[in-house]
Amino acid sequence: MRRENGILARVKGVVRSTWMIWAFGLFIISSYGDSPAWWQRRGVIDTTRQVDDYGSINQGQLKNLALGAFLEWETSLPDGAGSAVFALIETWTQLNDDGQRVSKPAQSTQDYALANLGQLKAVAEVFYARLIELGVCSAYPWQTTGAEDYALATIGQAKFLFSFDLGSVNSTNDPNGNGIPDWWENRYPNVPFKLGGGAAESVFVSMEPSRQK
Repeated sequence: MRRENGILARVKGVVRSTWMIWAFGLFIISSYGDSPAWWQRRGVIDTTRQVDDYGSINQGQLKNLALGAFLEWETSLPDGAGSAVFALIETWTQLNDDGQRVSKPAQSTQDYALANLGQLKAVAEVFYARLIELGVCSAYPWQTTGAEDYALATIGQAKFLFSFDLGSVNSTNDPNGNGIPDWWENRYPNVPFKLGGGAAESVFVSMEPSRQK
């Protein structure tokens, strides 16, 4: 069996299923389309770079994307990002003296190694399990047939999986039109809705670990 590189290979529960084969271009998120504001707020995109959604994503970029999502959830949700997401992020980051999350020195040696679909899904699975627990969605966004997990993952595929926006309010998640998603009302009935959505120009997944709190 081929050996996976880096810290991502140690993530438990890798989904051993084929990536869903979508129509050409579906994974592209337009540089002018709606994308979650937290991408820019958490420093996981670089709006000065050219869109390269078909380019391969490396492990450092994937970890940075996951870290950004964790930081957003940890500060936005009343009960934080959740224990499983926290445990995942703890495998490759630590708090520095200023209380900021930075990469553990020993875990950065494979950051430029390319990530495969199995590794991408292993990381995303932890976040989608939390989304399912919150009631934001009801299933993972991939099929369970075949065995293509060793194929290289692209930046567009990673952006597609991490395009969730808990601050989004629409007619689907807020059918009564009161400005609060149903999942929030069910999960946090006595907590004011404080998440904010918004659009950001999506371009390039940043190479460097986020230095934001």
